[in-house]
Order: sequence, then structure tokens, then C-alpha cells
Amino acid sequence: MNTKKMKKYMNEVGMTIVDLHRATNINMATLDAIMDDRQEPTYAQAMNMINKLLMHFPKERHWGIYHNIMIAPILNQG
Repeated sequence: MNTKKMKKYMNEVGMTIVDLHRATNINMATLDAIMDDRQEPTYAQAMNMINKLLMHFPKERHWGIYHNIMIAPILNQG
């Protein structure tokens, strides 16, 4: 998961880590560690975070945002 892209999209809609914590119910310390790249999120946590973020964007942008956060980092590693 590309947390830099996640933060970029969060800033675009004015969402803070506290807002994400409230929406996802992920422990604040865990969420802070994930967003600072000190901990890898589980698949469920990543999907939960992205899902709550996508709710703030029009449907036409969902695939592009998901791709930038989840798919592009995998493709760029190889």
C-alpha cells in the first residue's frame, strides 16, 4: 500500500488520520504506524481504509485511486 498516495487523496478531501480512525475503527496507534510506514496494514485494514476514503470521491475516480494506492506499488516493485 502506498501511504504517500493515500495521504494525498486524504488531503484532497480534507480527511485527517483522526477522521479515518473514526470511519474505520482501526486503533489510532496502529493507524498512525501504518500511515508513517512503520507497520504494514493487513489486507482487511487496507481495504477498509481505501473504502472509507473512496466514499468521498465520485464513482468515476474509484478505480484510479485504488490503482494508485494498491496496484501501482506492486507493479513498480518488479
